[in-house]
Amino acid sequence: MTFDLTLKRQAEVHCYELVATISRYEKIEHIMVVLQWASEQTKSGRGLSPESLADHILGRCQGSLSIARRLLHICYVLGLIDEERRLTEEGNRAIETGTVPKPQERTWRLWACDDPLLPFPIIAISDSTNDHRDETDTGKQAEALPAWIRHAEGAHATMLLDGDPVRFDSISNPARKRSGTDRLTLEWTPGGNNTVHAYGQLDGAERIDAHVPNEALPPREKVWMELLRSCRLHRAWDRKREALCIPFGDTKDEEERLHMRRSIRFKRPAIAGLDEFNSTKATNITLRPQSAKDASQWAQYQLKAEIQEIQTARVFQNLSQSVRNRFKDWKIDLPDREQIAAELAQTRHNGRPTRSYWAVRAPLDWRL
Repeated sequence: MTFDLTLKRQAEVHCYELVATISRYEKIEHIMVVLQWASEQTKSGRGLSPESLADHILGRCQGSLSIARRLLHICYVLGLIDEERRLTEEGNRAIETGTVPKPQERTWRLWACDDPLLPFPIIAISDSTNDHRDETDTGKQAEALPAWIRHAEGAHATMLLDGDPVRFDSISNPARKRSGTDRLTLEWTPGGNNTVHAYGQLDGAERIDAHVPNEALPPREKVWMELLRSCRLHRAWDRKREALCIPFGDTKDEEERLHMRRSIRFKRPAIAGLDEFNSTKATNITLRPQSAKDASQWAQYQLKAEIQEIQTARVFQNLSQSVRNRFKDWKIDLPDREQIAAELAQTRHNGRPTRSYWAVRAPLDWRL
């Protein structure tokens, strides 16, 4: 679609503090050695036995089997292999990225946003174990996190604040809600690569500026039809030509009459499943005649408006053909030079004929 449309709103950000186990991803050399070995074993159809691992990393020496068992247990605890000693999805991800999750149980601060434009509710975390900058909320009673945040337990996601991947191993402990001046704006241009631009500020200092992919967002055409339906213009939309079909008499200004483009303002538009947005304007919407009669009126208006230079027979013929080409899907009626001169004679400027009138009348009188 050729028109321009961006939807925007301010999202509510909630901040909580709790003791939780959260994994950040780091490169741990000895674990990566085990994972590379596990990948090779899996590809060749062999199991992940401690004996094979001991032979691979240390050879058969005293204590090597115990070390191998210990390493496999660590991989299991980190979720990299399962009980059957098979690589998990997390393990394969670690092989691809070269990093593994490192669980850290401590006091964390979480920022979360319950907005359907975002695919994951938690947008930022920070270690607040030794953070005593703000003690104003310490008297608040700790309560369970809202269900929409608790559902993130066990999942991994990229944080909007710093772009780092994180896994939320355990966030079920009671949490204390904190007050603040957090601000987040979400901006979405339907269509394209289905990303949401999230920007704002957390904790009065930390800036967010991220482009968040969200494949669950509806297609541009569906959103556009909902918006048009809200202002009762959906029946006028030509899906094939991506244009708004209207009578010439409904045009509002020169932009619509000459360039056949319209802007539509939507007041607090709402999209199914995505809630309400700020008032916005769609611009550069293509207009199309509703009927052959409207096409003729449009063409005649543009023909008269574009008369600037002396209209000899050849110049007028070229201008008329140029206008006809814009309405080639319609059978239109255009006046000849005599008819145009007669129409322009009715338009006066300070009581005198206009320059457009003389641009047609003079070559007619001189038979040019």
